[in-house]
Amino acid sequence: MPPISCFECTDDPSGCEYNYQPVTCSSPNNYCINDLTNNGDASRVIIRRCGNYDECVNDWWQTYSDNELCKNFNQDTPYNVAFNCKFCCVKDACNEKINPPKETNFVKN
Repeated sequence: MPPISCFECTDDPSGCEYNYQPVTCSSPNNYCINDLTNNGDASRVIIRRCGNYDECVNDWWQTYSDNELCKNFNQDTPYNVAFNCKFCCVKDACNEKINPPKETNFVKN
């Protein structure tokens, strides 16, 4: 896979929901990843970063892609329940939204 442009945190993870910038992600880390930790008080931590194929298969595809909270996550809705999601997408700038557009999601062949 060629290099991809992904968003990455510009400071510590606590500020990553709003403070991020585009970076070029090259092989083997040429996938865009968003790590979401949602807390029971509706606060959350998001980490935007480059990731690799194994993370996309193991963390997104096998673990979270069928999770209803993750699949339907809307960043404009507060969730008063603790849960984690990892998202993996494969198009330039696809990880700007916490839950990337469905058509950009990694799909294991």
